[in-house]
Amino acid sequence: MTRDDDVEVPNIDSPYTSDITLVQHLLKTNSDLSEDYIVKNWLQEIAPPAYPVETRKGYWFYTKRSIKDQKTRSFLQSQSDTIVTEVDPDAPTRQRKNLELDDAVYERNLTKTLFEYIRRGRIDDAIDLCIESDQPWRAASLRGGHLHHDPSLS
Repeated sequence: MTRDDDVEVPNIDSPYTSDITLVQHLLKTNSDLSEDYIVKNWLQEIAPPAYPVETRKGYWFYTKRSIKDQKTRSFLQSQSDTIVTEVDPDAPTRQRKNLELDDAVYERNLTKTLFEYIRRGRIDDAIDLCIESDQPWRAASLRGGHLHHDPSLS
């Protein structure tokens, strides 16, 4: 790092300069960005209370049960054209089909709760909720929003 009029300037070309160091430098040197950051923090602080969804273990329990039931009785009747036939996060979009109603309601409530946590700056709580709800891919996506900082490199 070099000094420029009492402001430490990180070496942006160095692969060892952490994301958080670069952001801190930007906040110190860019008054518009600093003001936006203050407003963002204020909006997070004044947000009304959030009412989190209950944690449900097991991914799409009702949809999985429906798929199993469809497979066991498929020789008697045709499968439902409205419920997904696979249990993966992309299935509803890829197949253009729905989840069982209870799972769809839970998904809607879960994503609303995640939005509420993120709106309040509580990303760690959102990540924990994803993990507790057996949805680690969502936790991984949210974790990508954390700034990397390794104190041993500072």
